[in-house]
Amino acid sequence: MLEHRTERRPIPGYGHPLHKGFDPRAQRLFEVAADVGSVGLHVQVARQVEVLLPELIGRPLALNVSGAIPAVLLDAGYPIAALKGVPILARTAGLIAHLLEEQLRPIGFVMSHAAAAAIDYDGAAPPGFRPSHG
Repeated sequence: MLEHRTERRPIPGYGHPLHKGFDPRAQRLFEVAADVGSVGLHVQVARQVEVLLPELIGRPLALNVSGAIPAVLLDAGYPIAALKGVPILARTAGLIAHLLEEQLRPIGFVMSHAAAAAIDYDGAAPPGFRPSHG
């Protein structure tokens, strides 16, 4: 933990650029877990770390949803070996949503073309590069 403090490295599961006092997503996840009776040691430890962080690193860091999700899943009996797949699953769901959005409202190529048209490259040409126009 000392290295994190001196190097100001992020602490996985804690801190968020927008949610300073608390992460409402983590709070809601803990509420749902409590409603179904699935709060146990892992959630308690995650919350206790949040309490101890100011003393350890010199500033408060809110428990974020990336720290809350594994705590709740482990308390619910989810296998620890499968935890790394959960963020992949969440990212996949987001990518599917983006694909659907692009199918329903195709703006990706429009945005890409507009960006390319707005910027002239002024860097060095790679060795052997021959422009197709110009």
